[in-house]
Amino acid sequence: MNKESFGMLPNKQPVFLYTVENEDLLVKLSDYGATLVSLIDKKTGRDLVLGFDDVSGYLKQTGHIGGSVGRVCNRIKGAQFTMNDEVFELCDNDHGNTLHGGNIGLDRRMYDVVSHHTNAIVFSCVSPHLEDGFPGNLHVEIVYEIYERSLKIQARVKSDRDTIFGFTNHSYFNLDESDSILDHEVKILSDQVAYNDDSGCATPFLHHVENTPFDFREFKQIKQHIKDYDEQLIKAKGYDHCYVIPNSHMRNMAIVRKDHLQVVIASDLPCMHFYTGNYLDQDIGKKGKRYPYQSGVCFEPEFFPNAINEPSIAFKPILAKNRLETQTIIYKIEDVYPSAEVKVSYSSHEKKDPTIISFPKEKKTPPSVIMSHDQFND
Repeated sequence: MNKESFGMLPNKQPVFLYTVENEDLLVKLSDYGATLVSLIDKKTGRDLVLGFDDVSGYLKQTGHIGGSVGRVCNRIKGAQFTMNDEVFELCDNDHGNTLHGGNIGLDRRMYDVVSHHTNAIVFSCVSPHLEDGFPGNLHVEIVYEIYERSLKIQARVKSDRDTIFGFTNHSYFNLDESDSILDHEVKILSDQVAYNDDSGCATPFLHHVENTPFDFREFKQIKQHIKDYDEQLIKAKGYDHCYVIPNSHMRNMAIVRKDHLQVVIASDLPCMHFYTGNYLDQDIGKKGKRYPYQSGVCFEPEFFPNAINEPSIAFKPILAKNRLETQTIIYKIEDVYPSAEVKVSYSSHEKKDPTIISFPKEKKTPPSVIMSHDQFND
């Protein structure tokens, strides 16, 4: 367990960097944005995610690198939604839409640390009523916990009004610490993808991936089709698309691998956004390394973009008043051998569930302070 200075905000508030580790992983996290700064696999010595040496890098960048994104990740069309017959006008920060929670969001604020153990840490904050336009005083905890070569990230939330909430972690993976992720191989456990409209927001009309550049049902290098003459890829400058993942419980969503190492992404959220770092723009990251275009790849578990406004989308990010809800993401690091392949089902028509990551329940789990907030007592 370790805590060190990570710089200072413009208002002179100090920011800190925390370490959690075990025999397999060393994870560094900041109380600015409850941000994943480093994910170091001790077996290979590789740091698998992009990040910065101090908070100044996070203040300058616009790619939400490593951040805990909310209140609702991805886009809300028209920067508004209706709940209980009331229209809520949100922050327009992306071509008429609300992107990743608005101008403040959950990844551009300070958190308190309410619990810090060798293998786990709990960050806490309150997003006040109507911040960025969202209703309800929202109490948030972001829990990071490691077990063997797995990192679990869980958002625990409660609001004093009906509201909406959809979490993701916005880490950019680069498994060989190179300048490009185009040689990385990816498998996505889905046969349905959403195309984007001209504003970049996903449309609710799903497309089967067969015979398209979006078919990652078997491992392929990202570069295989990313330069295809495809309207969607041209508009987005690469992949920046939502995949619907079958089933609604914790299950594998995607796998990325390079140089005999792979990361399996699992979640209990309904969808996953696949983004190839198309707007990275030479930010100077850890150890002075620049992050050029497509030097990191994101796998963002999420609710379907703009689900709150789309009648045809069944799973909506609705958080009822006084209800405690959790949303969970797991990254599992594995060795890859020449003959090894993760056998999983992807079809929405399969009856058998895909193989899922196991993350055992510890006797001592990070405590929740949300449960003790007086204003949430029923």
